[in-house]
Amino acid sequence: MNCADNKKTPRRFKKGKVIALIVLAFSISFFFISLRFFNDDPESDPYREWLEIKKEPQVGLIRIWHIAEIKPYVGSLSSWLSKQAGAYKDRFIGVYFDVRAYTLEDALERLKNGDRPDIISFPEGSLEASGFADVIAYSVPYCATGSFVVFDPVKAADTPVEKMAASAGSPEAFKKGKCFSCVCDIRGLGDLERAQLAGKCPYFEAESYPEAGFKYQSIGYFSGVSVEKIPYISGFIEHISNTAAQGSLCGIGLLPVNAGFDIGFEIEAIRKLYESFCETAIRETL
Repeated sequence: MNCADNKKTPRRFKKGKVIALIVLAFSISFFFISLRFFNDDPESDPYREWLEIKKEPQVGLIRIWHIAEIKPYVGSLSSWLSKQAGAYKDRFIGVYFDVRAYTLEDALERLKNGDRPDIISFPEGSLEASGFADVIAYSVPYCATGSFVVFDPVKAADTPVEKMAASAGSPEAFKKGKCFSCVCDIRGLGDLERAQLAGKCPYFEAESYPEAGFKYQSIGYFSGVSVEKIPYISGFIEHISNTAAQGSLCGIGLLPVNAGFDIGFEIEAIRKLYESFCETAIRETL
């Protein structure tokens, strides 16, 4: 009895398998027929379109011009922009960024010769009297810097910060001992710190000087930029405004425009400047 049952089992298995294959074949045939039957365009092949890999549009090159007021400072922020653009473009196929740094005069010359960027980074307030102001469709600030009064504590004695700022010389003159105070930004303060460590600058102290105001670097895109590029340009501007990118700005001597970062500045004067900047930013939003 047991042996007879065992012999019948394979036959039942084969019969079920054949039925399953017939049902599967019918289902596949129905799928292809239904695709064609319900398709409004008889010339198209829905099955081929269904299998086709969707690719990113070939946007091509997005050009970024970084405008700096002071030529020696062209390098650091443009390098930062290049790094951010490299990280951002890896999300897409067929999208590339080219970052070039210019002084305002060089950029205006290129503009006169018919060259145009897609994105422009510029010191806020610097383009009003130039040919750029009328062709920027949209812009937002993305980093900032502020001022310090640097002084010789012995020669300055108890002189108020405001008076030291009013009589300040240039950082180069301060290095050579030709004046007892100077005013500089964050990167200038870093240069003086390195010069002091190398024995090329007298000992000094620094006080944040928010009364001088804060300078912003903005980024935007040109009017007339191709429609295909706008989503990627907007996405890049959003990318450099995120927490990770903003938090890395202090590494190149700039302040993030988003107030409230918990950043451990090594130099006390910079920490105080950032606190003043945050207070100013909060007041401006109220």
